[in-house]
Amino acid sequence: VEAELDALALRYQLASGLGVNLLNALGGRVENLLDRLPMALRGQLAQGTSQALHLAMQAARQSRRVVPGQSPKVNRLVSTAMGAVGGAAGLPGALVELPATTAFLLRTIQ
Repeated sequence: VEAELDALALRYQLASGLGVNLLNALGGRVENLLDRLPMALRGQLAQGTSQALHLAMQAARQSRRVVPGQSPKVNRLVSTAMGAVGGAAGLPGALVELPATTAFLLRTIQ
């Protein structure tokens, strides 16, 4: 799983474009806010995030055994629908939708 996450991180770093640049700008602002949190809380957030990403990657990899790959068009439609449902449901919906969408996107880009 570690090697797969490293490969995805490298792929992301090599990507370019408006969307990636915008995400980087927004991410930098969030990181600045996170730097203001107490160290203990930052450590807990980092550990939780790492565990969540590992679980999402495992779920993505295991789902390939059950459901074969889909066309890019189907993947785009499914991810758009998942985001729309999560957004329409507000914060509670986003808390459920975000991990599911992350696992789906990891599966898609594997």
